[in-house]
Amino acid sequence: MSDRSPINALKSSTRMLVRDAIELAELQLQLFAADGREMARKSAPPLLTVIAGVTVAMSGLPLLLVGLAYALVELAGFPVWLAMLSSAFTGMAIGGAAAVVGIRWLRPQLEIWRRSAGELKENVAFLKGELQRTTPDHQNPDGSAEAEEATIGQP
Repeated sequence: MSDRSPINALKSSTRMLVRDAIELAELQLQLFAADGREMARKSAPPLLTVIAGVTVAMSGLPLLLVGLAYALVELAGFPVWLAMLSSAFTGMAIGGAAAVVGIRWLRPQLEIWRRSAGELKENVAFLKGELQRTTPDHQNPDGSAEAEEATIGQP
């Protein structure tokens, strides 16, 4: 039996494919790590803005809103319940606006992961192509043998 028997060729192709798959996996992990570092660096200002907005909404805003409610009672003659309700809705609108601004500012930073996702799709397509390419000519990709179409001596 020669060194280039179908079994040895398959073993060699499989080894090369596994080596390529491991190398692609390593590169993919490096890309994810790089994207993570870039996202952390670029996302710090938007995240800090969201945190600051939530902190202000949760700490100082209730006092301001109670003051607003009492001002509505004293200056505008609102009933206490209506003044408190108006003040609460005002606070919710301010807090919601701060959160929306922070989220919109943060959203473009999440696009960084598209690069990793695109590379992963390309790597999977490459591996699929390699698997089909390394299949011996006399076998289908599913492993079943093809029937010979012509025999020697027949037209």
